[in-house]
Amino acid sequence: MEAEYVAASEASKSLAWLDRLLKEIGWTEETPSPVLYIDNQSAIKYIKNPRFHERSKHIDTRYHYIKQLVREKKIMIEYIPAEQAAAIFTKGLSVNKLSVMKLKVEMTNV
Repeated sequence: MEAEYVAASEASKSLAWLDRLLKEIGWTEETPSPVLYIDNQSAIKYIKNPRFHERSKHIDTRYHYIKQLVREKKIMIEYIPAEQAAAIFTKGLSVNKLSVMKLKVEMTNV
């Protein structure tokens, strides 16, 4: 969860900067807050929870800026499931899903 949280925090900084830039140059079209799509539900829950947890004390405070952006509704966070071929190496998969992922990475039995 920590890596996804840090990555989302870094992306949110760029997203907020881009939103401010568009407003400064006169982008007049009314648009909702920009949306940052994240594929990790634990990271999303942590971002949306206003309290800090004992388990996450080690996360550097500079990464908590994303919580402020979400609280102030300057950016929105949404979950998007990710079907990545690399999941075969990092996640426990069912037999059916494993077969599909093996084909995606062109893995064969030796």
